[in-house]
Amino acid sequence: MHLSSMLAHGQSLPLAYSIGVVVSIPMERSARREFMYRRSLRAAKARVVAAARAVSDQNQQMQELVEEKERFFSSAYPDIQQPLAGINLFIRSARTKIKDKEVDRDLDVIEETASDILDMSKEIQDYSELGSNVPRLASVNTLVLLTEVLAVRILPDTR
Repeated sequence: MHLSSMLAHGQSLPLAYSIGVVVSIPMERSARREFMYRRSLRAAKARVVAAARAVSDQNQQMQELVEEKERFFSSAYPDIQQPLAGINLFIRSARTKIKDKEVDRDLDVIEETASDILDMSKEIQDYSELGSNVPRLASVNTLVLLTEVLAVRILPDTR
């Protein structure tokens, strides 16, 4: 049957309908996939923005805590160090005035304890400063670095 005869007999409507269905269904599916993709992409972007904001807030809180910790230890260290230095001065003074061996042993214990407490407070001060260091980035010539790495990997020492 020729196209002209189909048009003449009124069969063009079913043909147009079937062509429309065959063409429109894949286009509609493609449009739906694109819509779903864009919707999921917007949702993912919103989650990323929310997560980045939460991480930024936590970083800010941690930075404030680190600064507060540094202030505390900076103010507490002299308060700990001064009495211990006074104890050590008292022990030196007592040793010159008292020549008793039993008292000398007690003074040794007191001096050792004061020294241990002072060392602990210094270690706490050093530990408290660990979190305050900000890493510094340095530029690196990647060509030189890669050349060195590849030279070591490809051409090992033949000693």
